[in-house]
Amino acid sequence: MSAQDVAEIEAMGFTPREALGYSLDGSTVADCALVDGVPAALWGICPRTLIGDRALLWMLGTPAVQRNAKALLALSRYFADWAQQRYPVLEALIDSRHDKALRWVKWLGFRPTGGSVVMRGVLFIGFERGANHGA
Repeated sequence: MSAQDVAEIEAMGFTPREALGYSLDGSTVADCALVDGVPAALWGICPRTLIGDRALLWMLGTPAVQRNAKALLALSRYFADWAQQRYPVLEALIDSRHDKALRWVKWLGFRPTGGSVVMRGVLFIGFERGANHGA
């Protein structure tokens, strides 16, 4: 797992193993991008409620993400578009120190919600992408 993802997870109060377990358990769909047979990134969608129209998009990366950024960016955009067909509003909560994740959600079309939360002294910024994200 990337050092920035580990720092973000620890600020939320989890170990990397716990965070991955909770993320996978809460996801209706999750996927893994492999590079030469080795996991490079895992991502998924966790619905807010069983019948709601909002879901949290998450991704955990390894150092292989940077070495294969172009391909993984394309896959993540495809996944986000696909997820939005099922959940009109996608949400993300990003560690303000995690510059790569901040750039990634903005590149995917997410916009800051204006909401934030502090966990263990770290500011997390809320983002969302609505059905009209391309407008």
